Amino acid sequence: MILVLTRPMLVVDTSIVNVALPDIGRDLGFSSAGLSWVVTAYALSFGGLVPLSGKVGSLIGPRRVNITESTKEGSP
Repeated sequence: MILVLTRPMLVVDTSIVNVALPDIGRDLGFSSAGLSWVVTAYALSFGGLVPLSGKVGSLIGPRRVNITESTKEGSP
């Protein structure tokens, strides 16, 4: 069930990165080959942090993880 809900978020996140690519390329002076590495690096870091966050949630509990993240981000 979680994977079903996570997939649309991954698509939205990747779309946001793809929309920002022209600005990233212009601001940082990346070539088109460099921009493909931006997308790859984003996907790899996202794919690596999802299992890590699941493990942290299993160790300390999902409620504590959500409270900690909400406090860190400053949202209610």
